[in-house]
Amino acid sequence: MARSEEVFPNPTVRKVIFQVRFPNLFAMESLIGDYQAKIMAQFPVSQLLVQRSLLFASVATQADEQSDGPRVMHGGPEGPTTGKIWRFSTEGEQEVVLNLTNDSLDISSVAHKAYETKPEGGGFRDRIKHAVDNFLAVTRIPLFLRVGLRYEDDGPLPGVPDGKEFKKYYNSTFSLNRFRWEDADELFFKARVRRGDHCMLYSESLKYVEENDKEKGRWQYVLDYDGYAKRVPASDYLPMTDKLHRLIATEYKKSIKEPVRKWMRRTDHPGRQQ
Repeated sequence: MARSEEVFPNPTVRKVIFQVRFPNLFAMESLIGDYQAKIMAQFPVSQLLVQRSLLFASVATQADEQSDGPRVMHGGPEGPTTGKIWRFSTEGEQEVVLNLTNDSLDISSVAHKAYETKPEGGGFRDRIKHAVDNFLAVTRIPLFLRVGLRYEDDGPLPGVPDGKEFKKYYNSTFSLNRFRWEDADELFFKARVRRGDHCMLYSESLKYVEENDKEKGRWQYVLDYDGYAKRVPASDYLPMTDKLHRLIATEYKKSIKEPVRKWMRRTDHPGRQQ
């Protein structure tokens, strides 16, 4: 992942996600057309999805804090509900997807390997700015309840399961003396921590992934960084996202060692271009 002064041609990042949450906007459906017109040049493909789920709350209750996925409500009678998701995306195999609901906007990309690119105009930060600036122009929301930035990294591994070699690659939280990689089917760690005024969900997992059959499977090591801040003035969303990026960059650099940096400097990985 290119999160330092050095720009790596073969970064480990496999997916990056940005999200803002806001109070339920009852007028959303009437504003969608104006918003779509503003972002259509960058997100030309559109879909309307209907999500059906169970509601466990009255309108006055709040959702549990989760980094992603459905939010389960508590405190009221059970009953079915539906929610609309307006989805906009780029064309091509490596999509950049924007999802909009009555109370959240998220952008996910497998195409971007760096937060910023030079010259300006092609980085993930530019996508965020374009999408959110136009959203604020249409909705005039004054406050975001949550601003989040998340990176998922698929890290390189030694050729065979070997705890000593693994430690040469990563500053891992795994207790490999007690739970040896050589004996494991899966190792997993998760933490929620404060970093100054911000928070971060961190997880790492090491597991064997079967593709077609076990002989063709592989070990997969995933580092997951989800930085977020609460109650952010809408005018400050981009500086806050920059801060979250720097927070994640710092944590990432603490996680990797020189063999990983050497791997990221390689240019012989087809399909892993910056």
